[in-house]
Amino acid sequence: MINYSFTPEVGGQTINEIGYNSAVIGASDHYSDATKAISQAIYPGDTASKLNPWPPEPPWYADARAEYANKFETA
Repeated sequence: MINYSFTPEVGGQTINEIGYNSAVIGASDHYSDATKAISQAIYPGDTASKLNPWPPEPPWYADARAEYANKFETA
């Protein structure tokens, strides 16, 4: 079921039917014409390629997270 859910065809069908964006690479190749039009209106030009799902992490945060994880694991 998991492997099926993460295919490009199902990713495209998911956004066509319920509107949730798919994280599956290649799902946009299976958008309906209506979904393609909506997608272009929301993300004009190359806007979608410039999206960054995870912002840069400052070095102090990585150190603090590692310190916390070490304390948690050794407790």
